[in-house]
This record gives sequence, C-alpha cells and structure tokens, in this order.
Amino acid sequence: MVAPDAALGDPTELSSYLSSVRNQHFAGIIFHNTTFTDAEFIKLVHEWYPTTPILLLAPHEPSVGGWLRLNALTGIMSSGNYLASQHHQFDHIYGNPDEPAVHDEITRFVKAVQVKDELASLNIGVVGTYPPGFFFSDANAAQLKAHFGTNLIHYNIDDAFDRAYALKPADYSDQLDYAKAHFTGLDAQGDETIRFVKFATLMRQYQKADNLGALASRCWPDFFDKYHSAPGAVWSQLCDQQLPTAMECDIHGALSMYILQEMTANRDAIFLGDFSSMDRVITP
Repeated sequence: MVAPDAALGDPTELSSYLSSVRNQHFAGIIFHNTTFTDAEFIKLVHEWYPTTPILLLAPHEPSVGGWLRLNALTGIMSSGNYLASQHHQFDHIYGNPDEPAVHDEITRFVKAVQVKDELASLNIGVVGTYPPGFFFSDANAAQLKAHFGTNLIHYNIDDAFDRAYALKPADYSDQLDYAKAHFTGLDAQGDETIRFVKFATLMRQYQKADNLGALASRCWPDFFDKYHSAPGAVWSQLCDQQLPTAMECDIHGALSMYILQEMTANRDAIFLGDFSSMDRVITP
C-alpha cells in the first residue's frame, strides 16, 4: 500500500501527491473521505487514473445532534455522484476502518482488484480444439484480450500426446508420487496411470515454459481414442496443484476457474465438471 503521510486538505495538496506517485502502478485506489469534500478531489483522482477501480470510504459521524463534526457521508455521496457520472468503476463503504465488517469489505476489495490486475498478464494454455457441438467452449481471442488483457497460447493435442508418450520415468516421477499420495485405490503401475501422470507432467512443463496461469484442454474423444487414458485424473491433479484446468477446451471456464482460485484465501483447488445425474426432490 502507498499512502500520503498526512491527510490531504485541499486539491493542490492532492495534485502534488498524485504527481509524486505518478510512476507507480496501482491495482486499486481507496479514497477515504474523512470529512466533506466537493467533487474537485475525486475529479483529480479520476483524471490521473481513469480506469483504476476506486473504493470510497467514509467514517460514521461521531455523534448525532449538536454541531456537525465530519459530514463525511455527504462527502462520499458527492464523490460517488461524480464517479457515476463518468461511468468510473467504484464501490463504497460507510463505516469506521476499525469495524470488523468494514475491514472485511476493504480486504475483499483489495483482493478483487489484485485479481483483476493479474488478468491483464494472464496466459491461458489451450490444448487442441473444442469437440463438435461444444460451441460454448470457444472464445474470441481479440475480445478476451480487450476485456481482460488475457492471452491465449495454443498447443496441438496430437503433438502433446507424442511428447507425453516420450517422457522418461525420471521426468514424471514427481507427478506419479503426487498421484500415489492423493488418489485412493490408485494402480500406481497401471498403464493408464502412467499415461495420465505423463500428460500432467507435460502440462506442468508447458506452464513453466509459457508462464501459464490456467489451461483449457480437449478431452473427448481424443483422450480415450488416441491416448487411452482418462483426462479427468489429469485435470483433477493439475487443479489440486493450483493450475486450474477446464475440460473440453472451455476457455471461459478456465478463466472463471482462475479467478475463483485466486479469490480464495489459500488459492484453494477449483472444480469444473459435467452433471451426469441429479437427485429428484419429491415434495409431499
């Protein structure tokens, strides 16, 4: 966090401060109205950072009745009105920073803008193409880049199968050990198991080589017909290792999985799958 040493009491002080930090990149801005301010202050911030998300924060009035001491609520309304008129993305909280609920909201804002900022440099690996009829799995690369900043890096799936087959035991031993430790009832020496850990190894190699944050890979029918292994085991293991992987080249699914993983407190594993059965609920 970068913050001024003291409250900025007039637009000239704010302008000087903004100039002093002009070479720094910020994922988000917390604009703390400690008293009433007109729109001059927030207008300056908007002009310097026209696309950066802003959180407006104002403390409660210390007492009700008697002389008005802060009038920060009016200030945050003025700031919010200006940002809304400029279609600038913002959120707002009315409360004191030492309140647990306010602290939690600030934490959520910080996490959200950090993840949004990361998307501008996110690379998604796309292995193969989506199967016939799975049109929802496709994405417009130019629009994805324009909206999120995200890049797509494509790999040929037949080439991936060949590369995976060629891996030696020393290459995939770590992935095999991981599978032994995390899969119940695994046949560790089975041909299908060896093939799946080989493919997982290759995907981690792709991740390292091209700085991938997520994957979207073709599954059906190639994995069964050509590679003779179950893709779900590969995707499960990679997700558990914090490389979100979407089946059937679902690019938007991979993007969603990455966002969800990064928004969790400990970058927890994210699941994406098909529904194959549902329990009927019968009401009396």
